[in-house]
Amino acid sequence: MSAETQAETEQLETLKEKLASTGLPISEFLYTYPATTQECVYRYLCQLTEIDRMAYIIAYEAMESSFNVVRTSGFVKWQNKQAAAVVATTAV
Repeated sequence: MSAETQAETEQLETLKEKLASTGLPISEFLYTYPATTQECVYRYLCQLTEIDRMAYIIAYEAMESSFNVVRTSGFVKWQNKQAAAVVATTAV
């Protein structure tokens, strides 16, 4: 295993631990995404309010294996807001 592959594997394992630390159920499907997307999901989940966390859990349980946090309206809106903030700071 090359050093680059090993570093990437370690990064993904760290992300998996970080995601588990949120205390929220995480679909295995998420781990098929690149590390950058997984990191975004982690940051998104960490900022959820208690009500948002409850809604996330309800959606996860209702949709079971078809649940994909990356495609939820909450995550998409959050991601767009993050992108807009970056554009706003670079435009100044």
